[in-house]
Amino acid sequence: MDATDLERLQRCIDLAELGARTVAPNPMVGCLVVRDGATLGEGWHERPGLPHAEVIALAAAGDARGATVYVSLEPCAHHGRTPPCTDALIEAGVARVVVATADPDPRTDGRGTERLRAAGVEVEIADGEIARRARLQNAAFRALTLLERPHVTYKAAISLDGRTATASGESRWISSPAARALVHEWRARSSAVAVGSGSALADDPMLTARDVTPPAERQPLRVVFDRRARLPLESALVRSARELPLAVVVSPGADAAGLKAAGAEVIEAQEPADALAELGQRELSSLLVEGGARLAGSLLQQGLIDRLALFVAPILLGDGPGLLAGWSAPALADAVAASRYAAAGRVARDLDHLVRHQGASAFTGIVQELGTVIEPPPRLVVEAPGVAADAAVGDSVSVDGCCLTVTVVDGARLSFDAVPETLRRTTLGALAVGAPVNLEPALRAGDRMGGHWVQGHVDAVGVLASAEREGEAVNMTFTAPEDVLRYVIEKGSICVNGISLTVTAFDEMGFSVSIIPHTLEVTN
Repeated sequence: MDATDLERLQRCIDLAELGARTVAPNPMVGCLVVRDGATLGEGWHERPGLPHAEVIALAAAGDARGATVYVSLEPCAHHGRTPPCTDALIEAGVARVVVATADPDPRTDGRGTERLRAAGVEVEIADGEIARRARLQNAAFRALTLLERPHVTYKAAISLDGRTATASGESRWISSPAARALVHEWRARSSAVAVGSGSALADDPMLTARDVTPPAERQPLRVVFDRRARLPLESALVRSARELPLAVVVSPGADAAGLKAAGAEVIEAQEPADALAELGQRELSSLLVEGGARLAGSLLQQGLIDRLALFVAPILLGDGPGLLAGWSAPALADAVAASRYAAAGRVARDLDHLVRHQGASAFTGIVQELGTVIEPPPRLVVEAPGVAADAAVGDSVSVDGCCLTVTVVDGARLSFDAVPETLRRTTLGALAVGAPVNLEPALRAGDRMGGHWVQGHVDAVGVLASAEREGEAVNMTFTAPEDVLRYVIEKGSICVNGISLTVTAFDEMGFSVSIIPHTLEVTN
């Protein structure tokens, strides 16, 4: 398996992601059909009951005889809502099938590849980073298949000292607008969204996916863990229960007649594990838990949290509720290690989003490395051995002055996802393969401060009007919009392509800076 095979498997993973909101409880799958180096067809699985990715890609290809098929998940070998994909591949006469990861479904696991090999088809199964990505992509499907319950993500916004609210209970908003937008997308992708009764009483949430693009086709099942059935009938959740599904988990024997009469479904469960098993019976594959602390503590104690997603705000709150309640480690030796949320066994436990900093990253404008573009946006891949050596998924990196989040670390390469809004407001969309980019990781506690404070939020795109040598330095003049120039002062600092520079002159049209030889040598 060579680099081209890996790139095509990554394309399959990217295609599979197009079904993220609609495919559950089925797995996300993407597929390519390639012959003589040319892509003949591609496809992804959109929703249950519709053709699988392999069938769609084969149909798009037309004649696939002798072709190589790339697929993000082992082709199914059983009859379900649709016929086995292995049959379609064999009938199409493909010569080779390259698989990113095995299917955990016992009806297929290994049988799909065995069936293809028995028919004379060459089969290769990936390992390493690309296989890890493919497994993580379908963590929800794996949990439902192997554990018979939803994959559970616990999401929380916390201060630097681990508080989820002030002592008076105020929590709106600890998280940034960008973090809240991301959570709405997570809701759109989740089968169910849950809170504890304390959070429901304090925040009166709706728990719907709003302001997502494109608009959500469906809303997740809203779940409230409310042992004593305290949820008020006048709450936003209950008042909307007839239009938007609501399930309230209560202890056996709790008086929930009013909730039932208002249109809410009532699930009696002694423990959270019992409720999750019930949700699994309904083929709900993913549960996003958004609070509160006691529910999270109970889930953690019972080993029911698969993924932690913590948005850490750069503030200190002092007294106030913490992340967990009703559970504590008796000793350091009993602490829950973050490694517990790394890949474990057959069910992915995702460490990638253990901590997400939420828009508060700071930079200095001192470029640490000149990277090389391997793949242009929207999925930007940059080769940068120095920065990559100390990078982790979720880290913030300034790329030509724009703060981006690392989504994949693969050896010396870093991957970032640049959303359309970023491409519209920056020059990243013009990057081509081989282009140099200025890179600077976000500041960490204890790092030396140089340059000036830079947030990585691009204010405007300027134009280089002139560049003239003066001795060993180069004087550059840029035109810029008026709403930026109003903040420019002589001898003040300005960040251009992620480089901290000093303004030498300015007027109503633009500003000038002087670039020293060292900066010319180590930046673009």
